[in-house]
Amino acid sequence: MTEPQRSRHPLDGIKVLDLGQIYNGPYAGFLLAMGGADVVKIEPITGEAIRNRGGGSRPSFALALLNSNKRGIALDLKSAEGKEVFLELARHADIVSENFAPGIMDKLGIGCDVLQANNPRLIYASSTGYGVSGPNANGLAMDLTIQAASGVMSINGPADGPPLKTGLAICDFYGGIHLYAGIMTALFEREVTGFGRRVE
Repeated sequence: MTEPQRSRHPLDGIKVLDLGQIYNGPYAGFLLAMGGADVVKIEPITGEAIRNRGGGSRPSFALALLNSNKRGIALDLKSAEGKEVFLELARHADIVSENFAPGIMDKLGIGCDVLQANNPRLIYASSTGYGVSGPNANGLAMDLTIQAASGVMSINGPADGPPLKTGLAICDFYGGIHLYAGIMTALFEREVTGFGRRVE
């Protein structure tokens, strides 16, 4: 028995629109891109916030690292033209991934329900600090606040010292890993059902 011909990468042919910011969302997109997916990083016209971290005239190392193997486009999602372009891209995408504050995509008129109505096979992946439901759903979060709220800071640093943030943004990166895992699980499910889902 001969081994079947394998594609060069496991995710060849998968199209991703990556609206991720800072570390969390972009890291999930990075993992998809490293698996061979065609990931398009979508930034605002002014550029993503992490672009200028570190100073100097060059884009930051973090921006370059987290967006390796991705293509890029800048869109004004508050404008009618920007929304129209995004909706057209989403019609042909397999995955839309974002880590905006809860409700932002719906306020822009391009949330999960709108996108899946135009593309029922779409997987809509969302990463927020406290989920999209529950008493803390509207709470804003960054790695630092999640480290504090989860207790990570309480077990870091000197035994006789105050709580201390870890050197790395571990909550953002772990969040990105779990978002990637959810996306991959939804891709597997879609092979069975033919339909996408919301991944949180």
